Amino acid sequence: MEKINTEILVSSLVNIGFDVIDPIIYTYSLACLEMAEDKYRYEFKDQELSPTFKKYMEYDGFVYRIKEGYNVDTNVSEIEDYEITLGQRLKPNKHVIESLNKIDYKGIVSKKKEAYNVDSIGEIDPNLFSKKEIEMLKTLDTKPYRIKSNSI
Repeated sequence: MEKINTEILVSSLVNIGFDVIDPIIYTYSLACLEMAEDKYRYEFKDQELSPTFKKYMEYDGFVYRIKEGYNVDTNVSEIEDYEITLGQRLKPNKHVIESLNKIDYKGIVSKKKEAYNVDSIGEIDPNLFSKKEIEMLKTLDTKPYRIKSNSI
């Protein structure tokens, strides 16, 4: 059984394209990992976040996101002529990534849309939804979604 924690889960979610991780994506992803009939079994045991994670990720008490000026492909190597991306520098787990990639996030994102009343206001808040989720919502619904321009 592999032990995972917040840092591993968030880092792995970032590596599969979630640049914003709110409690809904976090909780559903963790639940799916813990209940998966997968060749990997996970046990969640939280521990303090590493200085590297804190350097590149921010948490406002509700949402985790990559700090401004960075993305998963940003070279964060401190050695000249050597490249290591932020996605590699964080602590993703290849088994967790493999398991997360098996989750059908369209259903989760649809529930998240309802939880945040996105359908009733016809807008997506980019502070709550990742670019990946916004793209999923565009394919799930025929209604056009507008992104709040003053929210960024």
